[in-house]
Amino acid sequence: MAIMKEVENQSLTEAFGFAHQKEKALNRLRGILARIVADEELNEKELLFLDGWLKISAIPG
Repeated sequence: MAIMKEVENQSLTEAFGFAHQKEKALNRLRGILARIVADEELNEKELLFLDGWLKISAIPG
């Protein structure tokens, strides 16, 4: 049985998928930031990695 209700012109499946993807991306970002600050030193390699990740991983919403 398909779910037919819509949330802001999206099916519930799409809406929940969006929320899951957003949460997944934010958790990944938290992990990246935790590793960057773990040694209390920031280097160019870490900045370049974070910059690249942010560019390809546009967090929805």
